Order: sequence, then structure tokens, then C-alpha cells
Amino acid sequence: MAWRLLIALLCATAGARADTAEALAREVNAGVAALSTHPSLAAWRATHQGERFAAAVLGQSSPDYETDFLLDDAWCGVWVSHLHAGLSRAAQFYVPTVRQGALPPLPDAPSPGLTASCSMEAFWYQTPPQPTALLVQALSKVWGPPNGAPVKPNVRGSAFWRSVAAWHRAGVSVWVALDPLEPGVSLAVKRLVVYARTDTAHETTFALSLIPDHIARRALEAAWRLVAPQPSPFSATILRDAQCQHQWPKEPETAALARARRWMRWTGDLDPPRRAAALLVADSFVACNAVNGPLWEPLGARYETRCPQDGPVYSHNLRRRALALDPQGKAGELGGILYLADPCLVPGRGMWQDRLARLEENLLETHNADEWTPWVWLALARTHSSKLAISYPSGDPEENGLKLTAGQQQSERDQAVGYLRRFLQQNPNGDEALDAWQEAWRLLAGLPPSPVRFGCGCE
Repeated sequence: MAWRLLIALLCATAGARADTAEALAREVNAGVAALSTHPSLAAWRATHQGERFAAAVLGQSSPDYETDFLLDDAWCGVWVSHLHAGLSRAAQFYVPTVRQGALPPLPDAPSPGLTASCSMEAFWYQTPPQPTALLVQALSKVWGPPNGAPVKPNVRGSAFWRSVAAWHRAGVSVWVALDPLEPGVSLAVKRLVVYARTDTAHETTFALSLIPDHIARRALEAAWRLVAPQPSPFSATILRDAQCQHQWPKEPETAALARARRWMRWTGDLDPPRRAAALLVADSFVACNAVNGPLWEPLGARYETRCPQDGPVYSHNLRRRALALDPQGKAGELGGILYLADPCLVPGRGMWQDRLARLEENLLETHNADEWTPWVWLALARTHSSKLAISYPSGDPEENGLKLTAGQQQSERDQAVGYLRRFLQQNPNGDEALDAWQEAWRLLAGLPPSPVRFGCGCE
């Protein structure tokens, strides 16, 4: 008799789990259908009264959901709903979807009400731990067997997900998985999760400088052409090594040093503007090739200890010499552009944003408008938005924080938007235009700027 009761209990439990899986599958199917239409925040709010919306914050962490970190720069906010039996849903909204090459005009004036047009581009469901098999089976009845996803979920802990199944349908990727309690530490399961995101959500690459890498490379090549207007095999090799494009297997360091010595001898008698350009090339050459610092000191390279744990590092003194030789000429301008790619190296006192802003403003004042001007505007915009970012809780990667009054925050926000507008007027269709448009839109909507992803301290 007891075994019959046990079987009945097990059957009832299995039936309850199957019912729960079927209910979750219906919810997820409806969510994917809604997601594929990119509903606006205003439209979602109209049909989901009484639920909780939280605007984007920097460094956010929530027990209710995770977000895709490659979408952070377009983050608008999240609508969290606690549905039933431990099931919760986080509908995730992002800056309105726009297309590169066909960007709409930015709003004329700032307004928090702009967030009403943010669009839902992802959602996150979670329940207490339970096997994924029943949910996968229930979803397979509607969608067919898992057919994989063309992208990976870039969310915290996703590398440690277990029992993962993925679908791609209607322009949406969906993952079902068990999420560990402490990724890499504990294998205990924290929750069953379903994460979905649209194909059209715009990902950004994490930039550790304020201008794109290709602009810094172009500036270095421009300096090299000032020295070698008629390139030779030797000068071409110098440029290659100054751009860190090494041959493999890598040659002995002494061979690179010999080429650097030849370059310095070859350019030593040039007039100051061309000599300054040659020093810019030499500076990058040393940075790319020097490993044993004392070997390079006879060349004029100086080493300094900024952080005790790192020991002596190249000081980029050759770049400073170049700017001193030709401060108002073309080499001086190109050296300034190269500093935009190395914001931590800008000489002077104070926080790096203030030092860099002074350099950027000097570039605009000293040099006539040319091909580099839009990139100075972009760097200035990011300099001001970075200063704004570190005034937010969790916005400073080095956790030093910065106290700004509301008026100072608004000033940084306004200046960033102004320079982004200038950049977009000159570069409306370039590869960086979409990121610039998104950043300006977020700032106009009163949302946080993109997070700062590097620090200049010794931590």
C-alpha cells in the first residue's frame, strides 16, 4: 500500500513539474513573440500597470536578472514583474533601435520623457532550480528542437551555465540554462533561467581609449609619411614595428633595437618638424618592441616607475620631445591625436579627464580644422561623459569617486552632447556614428553615460 502511495506522490510531483514547465513555456513563447516586435516602453507600460520599472544605473547588479554587457552602452532600463510560483520576468529596454547610415536627427532638447521610446530588446525569466528537460520539451513542442543561436549570451556567469539549450527564431535568440550559485566556485544551482535578446540590439566593443584604434594608426602613419614621403623597405619595416605588427616567430629584441638605432641616425639631421615626426614614430616603436628597458636607454628612451608593482615602464618621453620640437605644427597635432589613444599618459597635474580636456581644447585652438578635428570632438565628448560617469555610484572603475554638484553634472552632460552633435554632423555614416548617436541620446534622456572601462591608477 505504501509503495502505491509513493508512486502516486511521485506521479503527482512529476505532473506538477510538467504543468509548471508548460506554463513557463507559454509565458516564454509569448515573450519571444512580443520581443520580435520591439515594443516601446510606453506601449509596454500601457499594458503592464502596477509593475516596477527601474531606469538604467551604472554598475547595477540585481538578484532578479542579468543583462548582456555588450549592450550596456545602449541600456535604458528594466521592467521587473514577479509573476507566480517564484517566476519573475525582467523586460529589458534599450535606446531606440536605429540603423547605421540612416540615423535620425537627435532630439532638439534634453528630456527624461525620451525614455518612453526605448524599445524592448531582451528579457530574462528565472525560477527556482528545476531540471531544464521539461521546459526544453515543452518549448520544443512549439518551436521544434533547439537549433542553436548565432551569438552567445554575454551575461555574467553564462560561461558556467549548465544544461544549456538554445533556439533562434523570429529574429530572437533564446537560451534555457541552469545558473550556478557561484560561477567557478560552487556547482550548486541557483536558478533556472531563460534569456532572450533580439538580433537587432546594437552591440558595442569595449574601448580602452577615447578614439578608435584605426585613427591612432592613421595618425602614426601620417607622422611616418612626413619623414618618409617616398617609402623604402627599411622605413616600411619601421612603420610595421611601430604599429606592433610583428612577424612571427618574433625576432630577438636586439634586431629591433638595431633598426631603431638606424632610424634615429637616419632622421637625426632633419629639420625640427620632420625630426619631431620621426620621434613620434620612434616613440611607438619603443613602446611596441622594448622589453629589456636598459637596452633602449642609450637610444634616448627613459623609464619610470609609476606603480611599484609594475616596476619601471617606458615613459613615452620621445613623444614629449616631439611635441616640444613642433608644438604648433603638424607633428605637434599628430602627437596630440596619439595622446587621445593614451589618456593616462597625458602629462600634467590633476585627474586624467582634466588633463586631457586641456590638451584637446589646445588642439582645437592651435590647429585649423582638418581631418583630425572630428576625432578631437569625439574624444572631448567622451572626456566629459567619463567625468560625469565617475560622479555616479559605481561609475568609477578605481572606486575613488568624484563629487560633482547637480550643476556641474549638467555641464559635463551638456558639453558631451554638444561635441557629439558636432562629430555626427561631420561623420554621420561612419563606423563610430551609431555609438555616438546612442551616447548622445542617452545623455539627452537623462540616463547615465557609458561606463568608464579603464583607470589610470595603480590598482
